[in-house]
Amino acid sequence: TPTIIRERNTPAATIRDMLADQGLELAASHLGGNLEDAGQAEGERGMLNGILDYLNELGTTLLMYSGPQYETDAQYSRFVEALGRAAEKCKARGVELLYHNHWWEFANEWRAMNALIEGAPAALGFCPDVGWVCKGGADVVEFLDRVNGRIGAVHYKDFLTRDLEPKDFCCLGDGVTPFEETTAWLRAHAPDLWVIAEQDTADVPAEEAVARNADYLRRVVLGCLGTSRE
Repeated sequence: TPTIIRERNTPAATIRDMLADQGLELAASHLGGNLEDAGQAEGERGMLNGILDYLNELGTTLLMYSGPQYETDAQYSRFVEALGRAAEKCKARGVELLYHNHWWEFANEWRAMNALIEGAPAALGFCPDVGWVCKGGADVVEFLDRVNGRIGAVHYKDFLTRDLEPKDFCCLGDGVTPFEETTAWLRAHAPDLWVIAEQDTADVPAEEAVARNADYLRRVVLGCLGTSRE
């Protein structure tokens, strides 16, 4: 990701040339952290400025953000306010900030996700990770309907079971994530979004997992959406 690239002091122009040589495009970057914590928030803001500089150089317009798990409604309220300010800052720089979910946003009757959907400004978009939605016990199509019009990209992730434990990641199509329903929804409502395979770990070599996931996206997703990017 650009964060790692910056730590290695690789100029954005070098990365842009490397991607071009391979016929690739950087769809997005990914940021995480505790924006609610005052001490860490300052560091997060500084990192956000640097990442926006880097993304602007690369011409990349999507930035995913993964939030922490909180205990109280008050914490979530402060977090949503901070995230809203970050989204407005990104928008001013030509970048769309997308909230990337895990399972815990759907716990306690969607407490965290409801706070995000209802409390964050329109500048905050969403990157539904449909595998984690499934792990969280939520209905994927229901969630997509709730954030319809605010989705900037979608992560396809698969698990062998819907149980929270173990975190049994697998290649796309080998598990229980409802990709057919998800792809049908995208075809009807958002056919031009980035559809991104994301797999945290694999029981096969990384190169094989990448190849299998790419093949799945070509056959199942591109075959249905036609105009979707992979």
